[in-house]
Amino acid sequence: MKKLLTVLLASAIVCGLPGCTDAKFNYEKVANKALATSVLIRMKIKVKDKQGKEHTLLGGCSGTFISNDKILSAGHCFSEEVPMQIWIRDANGISYTAKLIKLDKAHDLGLLQVKGLHHKYSKIGKRLHVAEEIMNIGSPYDLEFLVSHGVVSALDVEVKEFRSVYTITDAAINPGSSGGGVFNSKGELVGVNTMSEGFFGWSGISYAVSIKDIKHFLGK
Repeated sequence: MKKLLTVLLASAIVCGLPGCTDAKFNYEKVANKALATSVLIRMKIKVKDKQGKEHTLLGGCSGTFISNDKILSAGHCFSEEVPMQIWIRDANGISYTAKLIKLDKAHDLGLLQVKGLHHKYSKIGKRLHVAEEIMNIGSPYDLEFLVSHGVVSALDVEVKEFRSVYTITDAAINPGSSGGGVFNSKGELVGVNTMSEGFFGWSGISYAVSIKDIKHFLGK
């Protein structure tokens, strides 16, 4: 009994340190849980040029179900000024038509809805710690549901162009990964990927909207 108490006390002391988490990162388990709630998003926009000729523009982003019928993504993927056709596809290959119901460009967040759906979804996690392990899910270029893994590099980073407070990770993201989820060791959503630094030799600098701004956007 004395030995057991000593072990428990030592564990409590170690996990009381800043940045310590008591859950080991099970890569396969986290990936499976995150993929079950992740989606790729495709948009079709019809615009007219100066001559009045109509053109169709296609775009692609990523997202995460945060309730049975709502998907959280990046705000820069969408527009309220121009009519958009939006559809999503989950990791099981099932497609749905979605509608933009909330947009905050300043904090770079957008919310979609598929009415009447009962899909698996991710819980919103708690504040991260520097050096905590995370996993990204996104669908860049013509690739679908890519998994990348890394750690939190910095917290509460401000970017002049936006009012968001960002979490920086070293997990890879690419064009099309925008809106994809950042997940912790429990498979909870802890960030929304928005942009990365990747030019002139820069690498491993990925920006995600913080938990604080996500909760504010969702009214939690």
